[in-house]
Amino acid sequence: MSIRNHLLYRSRVQALVGLVVAILIAVFALMAPHIFFSVLIFLVPVVLVGAWAMLYTVRCPRCGVLFDGGLSFRLNSKIKTRRFNYCPGCGVNMDSEVANGT
Repeated sequence: MSIRNHLLYRSRVQALVGLVVAILIAVFALMAPHIFFSVLIFLVPVVLVGAWAMLYTVRCPRCGVLFDGGLSFRLNSKIKTRRFNYCPGCGVNMDSEVANGT
């Protein structure tokens, strides 16, 4: 698996987890609206931290440098000037293979 595919997989898994959490919150709100609004004060920070984590915690598997938000868009961009081709931290090509330990 290439580094590009590894990073896309990680960002898609994080997006899927975020979608599942959003659906669970919506179902909870519909099933118990009287409890939901009192718990909403605690849910909003959790959702915001989760959204931040989804966008800003994807790291290079070789050097560990953090990528910024919009990683999945820039890994698959059809416009070559906007596409990530190399890691900004270690300079490794995104199409090289990931080590077996990661």
